[in-house]
Amino acid sequence: MSEHVRRLTEVLETDATAPQQQDWSGIESELQVRLPDDYKEFIERVGGGWGDDYLYILAPSSLNQHYDLAKVFVTSVR
Repeated sequence: MSEHVRRLTEVLETDATAPQQQDWSGIESELQVRLPDDYKEFIERVGGGWGDDYLYILAPSSLNQHYDLAKVFVTSVR
């Protein structure tokens, strides 16, 4: 686990779970943007959601529309 991801999981007091594989090339193609490697690692280990009563963590294909990276990204760009 990278140092950035390890620290973030500590600060947010989250547990790193079993890897949740994502189709990053498909996601990046859809969004037309390259996502940072540490973001991808964090999402695969922890997932998206809501943290510390403040921070939204967007993730691809989230079941919750408020945390769905593609829906939020496309809406904010338009």
